[in-house]
Amino acid sequence: MFRNRGSTLFHEDEELESSNRKLAQKAILFTLVYIFFGVLCFSLAEGWTFIHAFYFVVVTLTTVGYGDQGDWVSEFARFFCSVYALVGILLLGTALGVIGSEIITQHEKVVKEMQRKAAIKREKKKKKKKGLPRGSESNLSDSTETTRFSSFSSSNPYNQSVYRTLFVPFLTLFFIIACGMLLIHFDNGKLSLNECLYFAIITVTTIGYGDIYCKTEIGKGFAIIYILFGVTAVGNVLTEIANKVIDHQHAAAMESILTRKIKAHEFKDFDLDGNGTIERTEYVLRKMILVGLVDQSDILRVEKEFDLMDLDGSGEITMDELIEFEKRESPKDRESDAPVSHETPEVSVNPLQDENKVL
Repeated sequence: MFRNRGSTLFHEDEELESSNRKLAQKAILFTLVYIFFGVLCFSLAEGWTFIHAFYFVVVTLTTVGYGDQGDWVSEFARFFCSVYALVGILLLGTALGVIGSEIITQHEKVVKEMQRKAAIKREKKKKKKKGLPRGSESNLSDSTETTRFSSFSSSNPYNQSVYRTLFVPFLTLFFIIACGMLLIHFDNGKLSLNECLYFAIITVTTIGYGDIYCKTEIGKGFAIIYILFGVTAVGNVLTEIANKVIDHQHAAAMESILTRKIKAHEFKDFDLDGNGTIERTEYVLRKMILVGLVDQSDILRVEKEFDLMDLDGSGEITMDELIEFEKRESPKDRESDAPVSHETPEVSVNPLQDENKVL
């Protein structure tokens, strides 16, 4: 039962992931179109070069705001900048939210897979220590259905790799900051090391005081790349830290629910079929409902499917019942799905057998 249930949930997750992925791709595409629309408008309105206009658009939408665009040539350009910045920041924030949601979804998928593998390894070790026969390992997949939903424990490899997963984003951020320091140093050689560090950090944190900025065309061209990667690196670090905090809180909540013993007043809630006893499957299902892994309505839908195949209402499905149920469903569909046989039909060599068939 749990294997079928798990496959259904996995299929639904795949559909949701595909939808989120398409939405994230559309958000990226629309953002790029909006950026180049701004570059074109500012180039025409202010007479800027492509690099200068692109640089200004990136500085504006990322809220860096150096303020080095100078005096506006036309009042229309100033008005357009106000509208473009307001709409663009809202658009970019929405797009980043969609993209961030997709990243978190993929992150959670990896975490669940790591939990499942860790649970299987723990179960195998327990089987070996207890000295159980090999045949008992056939129930491993069923037993791990409950352990795979457990929270992060001290033995979980993912919990032990928290600092290692944060090390790479922080290292990437520090490397990008060093690149920013080199950028402003070559663009303006009069700045000290402290001033270069100041420029690099103020830029990637999107503060953008505007007192230090790139002045040459080459510097602005490299600044476009630096701003995009720097802001992304900061966002990645913040996302990773937030994920660790959320994972820790979620794990603590799941641990509390899964390890808490039920009380007498909760008996009816765990007795899902109302027969006066709590079976193992009922206990597991109720725990899964409490931690939000399944919904009560989903269980009812599965039970209805089971009742349709349980023709005699015995609470069990036999092979004969399953064959009879398939016959009642859609014979045409089964015939179309059946493989086509390419074997030569067997020809009878006994004329008496053929006469009996005719009679």
